[in-house]
This record gives sequence, structure tokens and C-alpha cells, in this order.
Amino acid sequence: MFYLCPVCGFERLPHVPANYNICPCCGTEFGLDDTTRSYEDLRNDWIMRGTPWFSRHLLPRIGWNPFLQMTLADLEYHPGNNESQESNQQEEIDLGMDARFERNELSFAASVD
Repeated sequence: MFYLCPVCGFERLPHVPANYNICPCCGTEFGLDDTTRSYEDLRNDWIMRGTPWFSRHLLPRIGWNPFLQMTLADLEYHPGNNESQESNQQEEIDLGMDARFERNELSFAASVD
């Protein structure tokens, strides 16, 4: 059984997002980072840092797109009032990635136009 990270939308957390477990994608340590800050604040800080992949042991899937991941997880993200940042996010989503969301798995296929 896998769990969803409420910060970044990573859908393959091996443990419940609690009890000092750390998301390999965004690096949130649940039970520590989220005690004084909301998931949305943590998410926006992660975005402002450039959405770096946290884990050195578990690598992201080929074609990983953090904005697509958050969108498919139905997470809202609003990193400040920087219009160019928001424009860049939309461009990332519209890069021609064809996402097929299945209940247990995300699969990415680059569309060829």
C-alpha cells in the first residue's frame, strides 16, 4: 500500500505521512515540518526552491514533472505573486506531455507532434 504526500502529490509514499516519515520527492518530514506550517506553505516553499527532488536513493520516474504531479493529485499551488513564475508553471504543464492517470500508477508518454 502506498500513500499520497499532501505537500507535493507524490503518490508512492511507503509510509503514512506522519511519525517523522520523509517524502522522497519534496523532503517534507511529517510530524516536524508540518507542525507549524500548512501543507500549502510547505508546497509553495518547495516550488520557490525550484521543486528539487529530495531523495538521493529513490530517483524520480523518467519524464517526472512536479507540476503535473501536483495537478493530478488535485493540489493547489500559488507561489507568491510572481506572474512569470506562474506563467512558467503553466508552460511546464503544457509541454506536450500526455498524462494518463490510472488509480495506482502515473504513466507518462511524450507526445510527438
